[in-house]
Parts: sequence; C-alpha cells; structure tokens
Amino acid sequence: MNVKLVDSLIQVIESLSEAERELLHQRLNQKQVWQAARQRLYAIHAQVRHSQGGKPMAIPTADLIWQGRQQRDQQLLGVSFPESAAL
Repeated sequence: MNVKLVDSLIQVIESLSEAERELLHQRLNQKQVWQAARQRLYAIHAQVRHSQGGKPMAIPTADLIWQGRQQRDQQLLGVSFPESAAL
C-alpha cells in the first residue's frame, strides 16, 4: 500500500472548496451509477444465457444490431415524417 499517496490524496481533498468537493462527490457518484448499471447488464446477460441453456443466440449479434437499427430508423422516420408513413 502506498501510504504517502493516500496521505497526499487526503490533503488534496481537505484543501478543496465546497464547490470542488461537491463536484468530486458528483463524479464519484456517476462512476458508481455506471458500475451498478454494468452489474445489472451482467445479471441480465447471465439470465439470458441460463434461459438458453448456455447455448449461443440463434441470431448472430451483428444481425440483431442491424434489425434494431432498422426498427429504430422506421420509428424515427414515422415520427419525423408522419405523412410518408401512410404511403
């Protein structure tokens, strides 16, 4: 363990203004939110793999991405140009 580094970090944190400390806490909380989201994604991935008996997906990932993009494009076109959706 690097004790000098930890002591230096403590000194730096103690020297921060209130606004700087608030910003530090916000940034640290953002990282925690991302870590929690990543853990949820891993859990969902594990559930999907378990439900498939550990077998790979029947549709290749690239095809799933392409299908998702096509659906998104159609939705965006329908919202952006509703008159052309009727055609």
